[in-house]
Amino acid sequence: MDDFFTWACIAGFIALVVVIVRKQNEQANAGADKIICEHCGERGQVTVRVVTRGKGISGGKATAGLMTGGLSLPLAGLSKNQQVRHLTCGNCGMAWDVE
Repeated sequence: MDDFFTWACIAGFIALVVVIVRKQNEQANAGADKIICEHCGERGQVTVRVVTRGKGISGGKATAGLMTGGLSLPLAGLSKNQQVRHLTCGNCGMAWDVE
């Protein structure tokens, strides 16, 4: 009975994450039919996805790394995570990021 409950909780969590990601992508694609590709100039062929990219060095993570003698670096890394919109043209295949 405990195994069933555990698997049911895991399945519920995965379903929740899928719903959240789909909702974010739906919001990102709102108005995507008005976007013009920078490369080929085609309108209405651009799709938008929200992705997380590492950008630059986080001062807080660097400080924590110094304070822990470097023990936190393998777990946290040094880069800042930032959400950006990743655009892809369905006509020419050009891809670019917008902050």
